[in-house]
Amino acid sequence: MSLLLFLLLASALPDTVETPADTAQTWANGPTETLPSNTEGAQVTLYTDSYAELEDGTRQIGYSATFPHTVSQIKAMITLSGLVQVKCATKEYRHIHMRYTDEKGVTRPAPQRYAPDRWEEFTDNHDDKAMYKRMCGTDLPPSD
Repeated sequence: MSLLLFLLLASALPDTVETPADTAQTWANGPTETLPSNTEGAQVTLYTDSYAELEDGTRQIGYSATFPHTVSQIKAMITLSGLVQVKCATKEYRHIHMRYTDEKGVTRPAPQRYAPDRWEEFTDNHDDKAMYKRMCGTDLPPSD
């Protein structure tokens, strides 16, 4: 009975987190993949060729939400937070940098595989319009 229970619990656990090697080559030429979300119809696209280096030296892989929603809706829909950049090519993109804490308590760049229990917020109280203006040099287009 306990073996059956163990197998059932193990099958419900998320996939293991794979952290890419921390080299410029890996980060610059990484793959692009679409990750699942916890809301039907919402998708998050991972661009591993986009990253930021924070003051503490931590690199953050860039995640972009590919739907036109407000920051609070993005947080509610896919439990991602930390909007620190916007993609200027289209208003539908909000560029998000994430990091996670591994099993040993070490904060690392966001993994390539989605593991919602490992995400942590590292910035908040941002201003979407001001960030867009600063990053893109123009006003944020009005939402449809």
